[in-house]
Amino acid sequence: MADSVQRLAVHVRPGSSTPGVGGTFDDALIVRVHATAHDGRATREALALLAVALGLPARAVRLEHGARSRRKVVAIDDPPPAFAAVVERLRGLTPS
Repeated sequence: MADSVQRLAVHVRPGSSTPGVGGTFDDALIVRVHATAHDGRATREALALLAVALGLPARAVRLEHGARSRRKVVAIDDPPPAFAAVVERLRGLTPS
């Protein structure tokens, strides 16, 4: 189990032509994915994109709540010291 866990609210936008991470929706970080919301595909892609955007290994990013919702709570295991700064930078990006 991780020594520390940081939780992050994300808003997944499935079916996007331009996947990526950035911006906010109702105070949640936006994650745009190409996959459709079918059989958990969008969620899996969102977690993978989020890990890359945060500069973390995929195993450090896991779904905690919201498997069937666009709004999800993601747990980040052992976030690096610069985690908050990276999230704030991503929040400030304009969604495409």
